[in-house]
This record gives sequence, structure tokens and C-alpha cells, in this order.
Amino acid sequence: MFLQCTGYRVISFAYDDVCNRPELCRTLLQMLFNRYLVLEQPTQRSTISENEVIRMALSQAQSLTPKRVASHFGINYRTAVRLLHSLCTKG
Repeated sequence: MFLQCTGYRVISFAYDDVCNRPELCRTLLQMLFNRYLVLEQPTQRSTISENEVIRMALSQAQSLTPKRVASHFGINYRTAVRLLHSLCTKG
């Protein structure tokens, strides 16, 4: 509690999870740390949007849908569809 009050982020895992399900622990840590990654400055507007969608996908444990992307970024549904299609085309 003291560490949390001083501004530290405390993460705890059950011993059984670390021993029996290390991939789950690793995935959860990756989701947490991805929120703090600094990305290089993109050069085009489409690259900014695509990077933000990728960041969203990495930070959430849910599947990406156009509806979810549209509501998260406050954009039109068709724009979200085009953005996801562009990302799929690029692999």
C-alpha cells in the first residue's frame, strides 16, 4: 500500500499462475508495458492512425472490430473499416 501511495505501480501474480501459466503472466505484463511504449514519430496521417489502432490492439485483450475502433477513436464506422482493411493488407 505504501508503494502505491507514493506513485509506484504494484503488480502481483499468484505463485500458481507464475509456475503453471507463465504465458498468461507474460501476456498481462506485455499489455501493461505497451501502454508506456514510445513510438517513433510517423510521417503520414494514415501511419498515425494505424499506429494508434495497433497500440489499442496490444493494450486490450479483446478482438478488434470496426465498431470498437470507431467508438474508441470517435471516428466514422466506414473510416474504421478502411483503417482495419489497410492494416490487414499490410499484414
